[in-house]
Amino acid sequence: MAEALTGLSIFGVAALLSYLMTPVLGRRALRLGHVDLPGGRKDQGSAVPYAGGRAILLACAVTVVGGALAAPLLGDLATLRPHLDGLRRRLLPLLAIVGGALLMAVMGRIDDRRDLRAGPRFLIQVLAALPLALGDQRLSLFIAEPILQVLLTLGWLVFMTNAANFIDNMDGLLAGVALIAIAAFAIFAATSGQLFVAAFALALAGAVSGVLPHNRRPARVYLGDEGSMLLGFLMGALAMVTSYRGGDEPKSLPFLAPLLLLAVPVVDASFVIATRLGRGVAPWTAGRDHLSHRLVARGLRPRATVRLLQGLGALGAALAFALYHRRPGALIAAGAFLVLALVRILGARRLAGSEA
Repeated sequence: MAEALTGLSIFGVAALLSYLMTPVLGRRALRLGHVDLPGGRKDQGSAVPYAGGRAILLACAVTVVGGALAAPLLGDLATLRPHLDGLRRRLLPLLAIVGGALLMAVMGRIDDRRDLRAGPRFLIQVLAALPLALGDQRLSLFIAEPILQVLLTLGWLVFMTNAANFIDNMDGLLAGVALIAIAAFAIFAATSGQLFVAAFALALAGAVSGVLPHNRRPARVYLGDEGSMLLGFLMGALAMVTSYRGGDEPKSLPFLAPLLLLAVPVVDASFVIATRLGRGVAPWTAGRDHLSHRLVARGLRPRATVRLLQGLGALGAALAFALYHRRPGALIAAGAFLVLALVRILGARRLAGSEA
């Protein structure tokens, strides 16, 4: 019970901070001209500030650092000592994740201002992912060769960074999908005893949830590349460091769980890259060929499209937890995400009917 209350407190503090920070940062971005202007492929009626990514980053950082500083003051040192030993053992992977995320955010902010070319963007993404790929937390997929593991990890992190950037094409889409996935990572980590991973994921989920009301259609702030690349890298990293093994599940299942949790960005990016290569177009070329755009082209309104894709994300999370029915609490989590999926999908259907 105490751990659940601690988790809710972490989530709540981060959510409150990001909710309050977002308008302040939005006004500052407007004064500095750090905005997305209407015109071209943009359908908003006025300039929208890039402030969501900065709010997520600051709220998550303040919550994590503040919690780390407050824990020795509020808790029993004898109880905390085993956890501190665990933190020291995981310090290097943690620093690799934090450093990579910060570099992705900085690059995204520069890209929002100057529209970086594909080559420099890709190089910086690889450099941001390299420390984590060289560490003990890299992906293996049961491959013994270390070089192949490093390349696999680099490919995954770069892919997820861009996959999140790809689906940030409608108000509230990325923030909603990311919130569902990150909350699921937090539950997986908590039920497997990964308390630090769970705490970080809860802080990140709270930060995203605080920005989401400001990012819904019509959005008052955008995440920008700063926010989308930050979230993409962190979701990819959480997929790597979270344990999905519980009981005697087959070895193949830990590979399926993160793909189900991240099904929406993974499927969208895979589909877009494949179809663009098939047309002889560079995968990084901007276009309106994403799943969300195709749903709108078939007559679904943007709001309904966002709800549908968020519902599919929740359905993927429900399936992931259903695979782990031997783990305590997994069936409860599966049921909760299934209810959320039904609410969002049925809501999308009702909304589509009312807008028809």
